[in-house]
Amino acid sequence: MKYAIAMTASGRALDPITLECVCEGLQAIVREMRAAVKSTAYSSVIYDLDDFSCGLFDPQGQLVAQSEDHPGHVMPLPWSVQCAMEDFAGALHEGDMVILNDPYRGGTHLNDVTLIYPVFVDGALFIFPAVREHWTDVGGMTPGSYSGLATEIYQEGLRIPPIKICERGEFNRAAMALMFTNMRIPHEREGDFWAAVAALRTGERGIREIVAKYGRETFLQCVAQNLDRSERRIREKIAALPDGEYQYEDYLEFYHGGSLDPVLILVCLMREARTGLAIQKARRFAVNFLREDQLELSDRFAGRKGSVDRFEGLATRIAVTGAPVLEECLAWMDCRVIAITPAGDHTLYIGEVLASGVSGGKPLLYWAGDYRTLA
Repeated sequence: MKYAIAMTASGRALDPITLECVCEGLQAIVREMRAAVKSTAYSSVIYDLDDFSCGLFDPQGQLVAQSEDHPGHVMPLPWSVQCAMEDFAGALHEGDMVILNDPYRGGTHLNDVTLIYPVFVDGALFIFPAVREHWTDVGGMTPGSYSGLATEIYQEGLRIPPIKICERGEFNRAAMALMFTNMRIPHEREGDFWAAVAALRTGERGIREIVAKYGRETFLQCVAQNLDRSERRIREKIAALPDGEYQYEDYLEFYHGGSLDPVLILVCLMREARTGLAIQKARRFAVNFLREDQLELSDRFAGRKGSVDRFEGLATRIAVTGAPVLEECLAWMDCRVIAITPAGDHTLYIGEVLASGVSGGKPLLYWAGDYRTLA
């Protein structure tokens, strides 16, 4: 294998041995963070079932290093770091720690609690060690904070936006008491909290050791080259794929009003030699009325009250009156309605996809939670 010799900002050559030593050293730091969590956490779901993840991130929120971690944790973590950066822009200091579990700010479900620790080197923001742990209970209507009867996020537990749980090295005891008082088995939750803190400080120690050995400039250059190398390798794999469309769909189970009302998830990957790989928004649409005078736009699929699913999660639901709004919504998806037919307590819509895509421009039929392309 041939290695390109990169240059540091000062003009010194960055040799491949140094590059690998730094990059593997960062992965070793993450493994040490994981060992700290497993050896100090109170919850068996963490120390036995490994329901936690660690990582290192740069100030732009890019993942710098990970280990044998949970993809469902690691993938959204860059968003969590970016949210913390946005909320505390210019207000992060040495010794600060940010905690959050809000699914709308880079979290997953409320049980997955994240701690982020900005590490400074020479007075500048440098690297963010982060830990995401599954806390067995975060409050809510049922023990364990899981319930199929929950109809809103407030029933699922305590929702924590990005807040400084530690500021300049001083922990916010009032905020900690508020959190743990609203969670079942609070001493266990607090033990898991301190396990994450121990892992973050383990990460900080490892980062400072590498910087002391190789220097700040070389450290950053190795991180940048490793990210570029990873991107290049992924692009090479994508370039090797045959041109065409790659489609997949799945359903998220949703039980509501005494019946199963599945949420459809659609994705289409289009590979073209000229443009590479692109994720296309699905151009199929779903319309389902129970009452002609009430139209509800929602991120739910085939809602019991009727919905138009735009296949890009809407932050809020907008209730409007009258069917004419339907065409405006479908225009966003390059679709138009070509037929409307009563069908029992529902209304059947036949739509036409105006742009090429997963349906090849053919008309689509939708009714009562199902769809098909018409001949």
